[in-house]
Amino acid sequence: MKSFRLMGIPLQSVTQAEALSLVRSWLDTPAAQHSIYTPNPEILWNARRDEAVRQALLAGDLLVPDGIGIVLAARLQGEKEVHRLPGIELAEAIIRQLQPRLFLLGARPGVARRAGTKMEEWGAEVVGARHGYFSASEVDQVAHEVNQSHAQILLVALGSPRQEAFLGVMRSRLRVPVTMVVGGAFDVWAGDKRRAPRPVRQLGIEWVWRTLHEPRRLLRLVALVGFVWTMAFRRGHNDADPAGEAKRNRE
Repeated sequence: MKSFRLMGIPLQSVTQAEALSLVRSWLDTPAAQHSIYTPNPEILWNARRDEAVRQALLAGDLLVPDGIGIVLAARLQGEKEVHRLPGIELAEAIIRQLQPRLFLLGARPGVARRAGTKMEEWGAEVVGARHGYFSASEVDQVAHEVNQSHAQILLVALGSPRQEAFLGVMRSRLRVPVTMVVGGAFDVWAGDKRRAPRPVRQLGIEWVWRTLHEPRRLLRLVALVGFVWTMAFRRGHNDADPAGEAKRNRE
């Protein structure tokens, strides 16, 4: 896999086929645990300011560029062969082609179970589902439910930055071979929301379409502007020194 760094976070440029092969190998060695994250500019910007998110990403095993902004920023740094791989598309490919045992965690009450019905149509086995409205005092119970389900993959749809921080803290307490954050994917698979038309997705501007349909997302553009400004300012800088980056962040 080709690796590169943005804001001190290591990401991997992989094709969908390469990612599937990697996940398949992880499922064949269930004693180890692996985490998949799907950073976009907003997530990397949050990681710059939230140490819990940053540490979660640094401990991840596969971080695929989800947003076109990640690809463009990588090119500003001289990385020419960086593949965008939307997390929802990777997750669906994993479900369809590997047909694993799944535990679904997140979204509003009822959404995960309805999304699970779609996944079972794709050939997966859903062995557990729980909505994302749980308190800090319920975290141990959530971990117990996941572990008792004997799931092969835990899909976490708590929204960013909560889902990244949750997995970062819970990783050592979860006995599941693969964990993956999926953002709002459950809502799409449950039929409550729809993705942008394919031409819009191919242009890499799905975030514009989503913002037009969900005006409350306008507030999240602050992170996007901050990311773009930072990467433009750092153009040509070799971001291979995470220690130096951490020091700059503290300053």
